[in-house]
Amino acid sequence: MNLIPHDDQPGLWVNKAWRAGTPGTFAMVIGISDYATLDGGLESLTLGKLPVSALSAFRFFEWLENEYFVSGCPLAGCWLLLAPSKEELQVAPRMAQATLSPDFASCDKVIHAWFDEMKNLPESAAKESRSIFFFSGHGLETIEDRQILLPRDYQPVLNVDRALSSENISKGLKGLKVPLHFLFLDACRKDHDKLSEYTTLTGTKVLNEPSNKRVNPLCKVPIFYASAAGTTAWSPDLTKGAVSVFSQALLEGLEANGLEPDCNTEKCFIYIHLLQPFMEGRMKEILRLYRSSESQEPRVRGDLTVTPVTELSGPQPQDWRPPKTPEPHLDFGGPSLPRSGEAIGIPLQADTAGKISDGEIRAYLDGARVYNFSSKEWLPDGSIEITNLRRQQDTNLYEFDIRIRKAAKGQLCWLELSNRIQTVGCALPVDWVEQTVFHASVHAASRPLAVASLDITLSENSGGGLRKAMQLWQRSDRGLLTLSDLQTHFLQTPFPELRSGIERHTVSSLGSLITASILSRTAQWKLAGDWMRALTTVSPQMTDGAILWAERCLRQDEGSASEPLKYFMLMDTATLPILSHTMSLALRQAEYFSSIDTLPAPFKAAISRIHRRLARAVGTFRPGGLFASFIGKPGQVSPETIAAPTVADGFRVGLSRAALKAQGTVLRKVSSPGHHEDGISVGVSREVEPAVRRMREYEAEAAAAEAMQREFPTETES
Repeated sequence: MNLIPHDDQPGLWVNKAWRAGTPGTFAMVIGISDYATLDGGLESLTLGKLPVSALSAFRFFEWLENEYFVSGCPLAGCWLLLAPSKEELQVAPRMAQATLSPDFASCDKVIHAWFDEMKNLPESAAKESRSIFFFSGHGLETIEDRQILLPRDYQPVLNVDRALSSENISKGLKGLKVPLHFLFLDACRKDHDKLSEYTTLTGTKVLNEPSNKRVNPLCKVPIFYASAAGTTAWSPDLTKGAVSVFSQALLEGLEANGLEPDCNTEKCFIYIHLLQPFMEGRMKEILRLYRSSESQEPRVRGDLTVTPVTELSGPQPQDWRPPKTPEPHLDFGGPSLPRSGEAIGIPLQADTAGKISDGEIRAYLDGARVYNFSSKEWLPDGSIEITNLRRQQDTNLYEFDIRIRKAAKGQLCWLELSNRIQTVGCALPVDWVEQTVFHASVHAASRPLAVASLDITLSENSGGGLRKAMQLWQRSDRGLLTLSDLQTHFLQTPFPELRSGIERHTVSSLGSLITASILSRTAQWKLAGDWMRALTTVSPQMTDGAILWAERCLRQDEGSASEPLKYFMLMDTATLPILSHTMSLALRQAEYFSSIDTLPAPFKAAISRIHRRLARAVGTFRPGGLFASFIGKPGQVSPETIAAPTVADGFRVGLSRAALKAQGTVLRKVSSPGHHEDGISVGVSREVEPAVRRMREYEAEAAAAEAMQREFPTETES
């Protein structure tokens, strides 16, 4: 199939064999190497021109033109926006033919043309159609899965948000009758310290986002990222035919070059769940061939789909044997180590692996300390145990396990690493039930030693329930989660039993919280029952359960905004969320509630306070990992970054805490003699007394909750 330029629409290439009004695949490809104003300086967020992003996008366009095939859904056309360098044009002169420069205004116009083409399809054709979106260029991300894609004319000094929002594009597509949209984003997911000087990065909305009631429930938008949250995507120097690391692995996978497809007697299929593990391994091989000490791991987010990306003709038995590993197109002498300017986004200013010794990292870790949020004190020396320290071969990536020795069950702590350059921190909970051991990955960079990223998850040495929850999260994080994976014993337990187990500390609250986060991330709301509400009371120091419950309420088609708002407002007098996913949800909820003009003034003030706290924290927040980590200058990151503010205003306390009105099933019965408070039987142990005090407070504040029910509107769109 040969695509030809459209006569009247610059940038559009059409398939003359496709008939209007019939099912088809509608593609958009954007590749930007020659950024017009980015010069690598601080005002450009250290971003500059890129070596092969336009060429990478063009090679993907050629694959669409020559190799892409889905039965009954031919490629109808492709909008192609390229900004190649002179060197790239010499490699592929055809890039100069009938393309459109990917400035913001052009991207805006073309995305609407692409969207409208699908919107105007007859319903029967729309249901059999699909779209593909590919972007290669600079990207930034401040919270998980809110990536902005930088147009050719991006100028952060004028408007840091004048860029495409992947979140907006994925949400906007949900309003179409077309049920399937693949997004491939070959761009970095890091941010820059200078971004903390601005309000929270969101990008510019191009598409209207449908309300929950208008979302097509059959629509799926899987998003294939070139790198994990908070990390960098890489490109080599331009050599003849070279493309980015992600694009090379992607094209090899789509062509079944080293990937074994799923075949029947007639044809073969390439699925997302086959591409992801193939590319994860292949990208590591490519980086090794480039003699790079960097790491880059692709991630799949968005909706689960079992529909193939592309189809291949029927195979001969030998066709799909794994071939010898194909090498990058390189000069005979081999490539050089990628430099900072070759990162597709914010570079890691890293030296070679040999310049950071194991002794240096051990000395750095020896300075770790822990703060207890309950006692509001730093724990004594020896409270942290760091074991199993190891280094990934030929990299500056170190991994180790962390155990907090002196923290009681159910406590929330703050782990901090600091030197004269930066402070790195992360809030870590100790579970009520299971042995809690954390696993950390630290990417060390530059001299003197600094941390480019800190990802903290749970170790395999944790208790069994936490291990199972962690394994589920890992599959979710890598984009390998399936619906059958969710059929765990935990989620098969009747909801009342599950809720009771969480409340009585017979079921791991941290494992439950992780599972609830996975269900939220994958939009599996049927499994997210009212047992999630128990997470709002079992660990009052943590607000993650409240945010997840608020999100579940907002996702319901009907109901008032008061229920989710009550739980959201707990952050006014408590810590910010500690999981990366719920931290991102909290900011999105703050933006949503801030947009409701009909709220009474006291609620607006509380929401504004929470929004400001979140925005300040996000300035140093690093997405990636299970637990939210923060990296900033000394004095910028501390326990107070996520700790509750000092509160003296009784009305403020009443508003934010009324959601936790006492319930008789919350407390564990103890053997000591009981007494009655307000008709509720409770025990009198040290473990229970704080909860009894909270119950008295919450009962007194119930009137505030009832007032909220009367005051709030009924809109629920988030």
